[in-house]
Amino acid sequence: RSWRGPLTVGWPLRRGATTKRGDVVVSERGSQVKNYRISRWAAGSACGTSVAGAHGHGGGLEQLDMPWGVVESPDGGFFVVDSGNHRVVYWRPDVQEGVVVAGGNE
Repeated sequence: RSWRGPLTVGWPLRRGATTKRGDVVVSERGSQVKNYRISRWAAGSACGTSVAGAHGHGGGLEQLDMPWGVVESPDGGFFVVDSGNHRVVYWRPDVQEGVVVAGGNE
């Protein structure tokens, strides 16, 4: 999902990774963050793209709660460690919600 206008990174920024294309992927979480999400930033870009979450803090499949780690899958999707929900969620490219692939029990 692309954002209208510049996407600003909420702080504190906790974890990040890089993609095969060299994009920076960041996990935003913490008490000051309003939109728990994973976002992708192309090198030199002023605008980012949300690749997971970004629907507020919570336990729905479209939400994240304390996203911790993120890794790109071979198909360009992302596996996200959603620590607050005790689960690992897989987000295919260009989807609105993830699929729980591990955990999910409190």
